Amino acid sequence: ALSGDAGTYRLLILSQVILSLQLPFAVIPLIHFTSDSNKMGAFSNPVWVKIIAWIVAGIIVVLNLKLVLDVLAGWQAATPLLLWLMVLAAVLVMFGVLVYIAGRPLFRLGKVWEGVIIADGQAVASTIRPLPLKHIGVALEHAAGDAEVISAALTLARPQKARLTLLHVVETPGTMVYGKESRSRHNVEDEAYLEALAREIEERDLPVEIMVCFGKPGEEIIKAVKEAGFDLLVLGSHGHRGLEDIIYGQTVESVRHAITIPVLIVRTSGPEQAQHSV
Repeated sequence: ALSGDAGTYRLLILSQVILSLQLPFAVIPLIHFTSDSNKMGAFSNPVWVKIIAWIVAGIIVVLNLKLVLDVLAGWQAATPLLLWLMVLAAVLVMFGVLVYIAGRPLFRLGKVWEGVIIADGQAVASTIRPLPLKHIGVALEHAAGDAEVISAALTLARPQKARLTLLHVVETPGTMVYGKESRSRHNVEDEAYLEALAREIEERDLPVEIMVCFGKPGEEIIKAVKEAGFDLLVLGSHGHRGLEDIIYGQTVESVRHAITIPVLIVRTSGPEQAQHSV
């Protein structure tokens, strides 16, 4: 806009120069890749294709060098020396990178790719071991959907007589600031809720404990898993995504990526709010 039509024309020429400079950086790796029999197998380039490809690549590189040198020569008189030297240094760096890309595969073999996927069913079957479950953590929301989560946990715990720990994270504003030191009606109700559940589902050979944490649900569940030593974590998911993830949170995603034990995700019905008396 400041230089008028002549400036626009020079800018257009410069853009074409920049676009042409990227061609060798795409063509040369493509030739290396398609000529490697370890990667391409029977589809690798025959000798005559390699020769033609390298001739074409050489022509592209030479023409690009001439184009760059012509542009630099045209700028030399009208451009401050320092700026011209900076551009020249950038061009030399790019040329060095291009030489490295072209020469490195010739002196160092790349990764050997497997031609087929090896799947030995007998070998896999011989390593199958039962998953020992001694202690199962059950993350609850104090909502109606907890019934589905507990049902799944009991189904897994009963055959192995595993110990259950019912886990709930209190996330009221007060707990975010004061943690365990914060005592509110919600805290008391959540703890009473877990106690009642534990007494209802506890059996002779199926001990049930409770754990109340305070803070952000994702962080506290991850911390509880590490401290309690669960063999399995069972938690519910409402199946929402996108904008609903922002509104309702995505505890499941943050938890399952941060822990190393198996995770059973139980689909519950719709987003639910924790239930407390008003």
